[in-house]
Amino acid sequence: MSDKFYVGLDLTGFENNGIQRPISRVTLKLDDENILTAGDDSGFELIADCPHATQAIVNGILAEVRGFRYQMYDASDINIDPSMELGDGITASGVYSVISRVADDGSGFPSASAPGEAELEDEYPTGGPMTQEFNRKIAETRSRITKTAEEIRLEILAADGRISQLRVGIDEISTRVQSVEGSFSSITQTVKDITATVQDVEKGLGQTLRISPDGVTITNSKGSKVMIDGGQIKAETLKLTGFISFSDLASDTQGKINSASSNASSALSAANAANSTIQDWSCTYGGKTYIDGEKIYSETIMASKLKGGAVEILTTDGALAGTIKPLYNAGGLLEMETEIFKLSATDISLLNKNSNYVDYAVIDLIGHVSDSWGAFVHLRGNLVPDPHAGNLTKYNLGTPTGQYRPGPWNNIYLQSAPVIVSDLRLKENVAYDLSRYDAFFDALRPICYTLKDSGEKQICTGLGAQDVEAALHRSGLTADDFSGLVAPDGETGSYSLRYEQFIALCIGQIQKLKLRVKQLEEAVV
Repeated sequence: MSDKFYVGLDLTGFENNGIQRPISRVTLKLDDENILTAGDDSGFELIADCPHATQAIVNGILAEVRGFRYQMYDASDINIDPSMELGDGITASGVYSVISRVADDGSGFPSASAPGEAELEDEYPTGGPMTQEFNRKIAETRSRITKTAEEIRLEILAADGRISQLRVGIDEISTRVQSVEGSFSSITQTVKDITATVQDVEKGLGQTLRISPDGVTITNSKGSKVMIDGGQIKAETLKLTGFISFSDLASDTQGKINSASSNASSALSAANAANSTIQDWSCTYGGKTYIDGEKIYSETIMASKLKGGAVEILTTDGALAGTIKPLYNAGGLLEMETEIFKLSATDISLLNKNSNYVDYAVIDLIGHVSDSWGAFVHLRGNLVPDPHAGNLTKYNLGTPTGQYRPGPWNNIYLQSAPVIVSDLRLKENVAYDLSRYDAFFDALRPICYTLKDSGEKQICTGLGAQDVEAALHRSGLTADDFSGLVAPDGETGSYSLRYEQFIALCIGQIQKLKLRVKQLEEAVV
């Protein structure tokens, strides 16, 4: 409503014709057959012609007018502003509505009204909800013919969603019939081929037939194909319900079958003989030794000589633990590799078996070493027993060659396993009081440093062995009281530390600190 006018009782007559049902649907007619609609049939339907309407326009109008109730009235000889227009709002005799019709006899006091029930139904019939729905469904069943320079399209759309199409184009002719649930059949004809498809959505089945100069191809919804040309049929599976005798086959085919049958008989005889032999071989590995074209399965294999390439070491669950294989296909050179390290010798001829001397050996550390993956060390020297530990082996370095991580040590200690046996049953003189080491612990002096002649500037942290020795002396202890300090071997040797010996001292000091903190907290409370 553009303007609103107040008349009140300044009129000669007024009739209140009631309030129409609220607007619940908006329908715009594109043409005689096509409509766009939105809403439901619980109330009044607003219908208008609009050839340029869109669904968005219909939805927008419905959002504005939904729930509006049309007030019907008839007012005679009203005193109103001459500038009033149809569609303006008016309040007369306490009723507010819209000016839908004006009758002016020239007296200056026109009559205004909004059509009453009977007249409204005559001009804008609505009927009941079922009648409106039925009429709209009939209007929604429409056909459409589209013609362009390149094609002619005939399309019929039913109210329930069924669609039939016929398309005639320059390069092809196609038809399609589709049901409500989406099942369809279609035929497409081009210069090169004719394709027919039938698809059942509910069953999930479909077949496509394509006829081309190459032959006939039938494809189902699972992708399986059957190809037919003038001379043969190609399919993944061929099921024949009739009878084909051997004589019906071509002579060359009969010969191939006979040859194959003879070969199969020979192979079966050889397999039976091999099976009899295998049954006679027994061992603790499942009671049998199994041999196939690639492997021999047996718990133990004994032979005077085995020839081959790599030897793979497996764990009990069959996982690969390591490999022993020839080095660079060179005669006599071996390489041993696991997930932790790789060991190889560049020239096995330099091995002196009597002195355990290897002139040049390579150890590749494959794991995480000093924040560097794939680090490796090249060593030259002699393998000799370690005088300080019975189960360790010391590698005395001579002249280092290749790439390695240098340091102040000239010995490398190797042990077969990182796990340290700590069973109390193997220990004696066990004491749980480490207070004798308190003064020694307090005298330790942690340091940070860089390695000489290493070419690296990275700062390391740790302890100085000489400082540890001095701390022992100041606390009244000797090297016999603490095995974490390793004295040099000879005058030119270097001190070493066994850092794991400091762990128990640290645990004891932490426990004392926690107890002291707890006592102080309880005292404060």
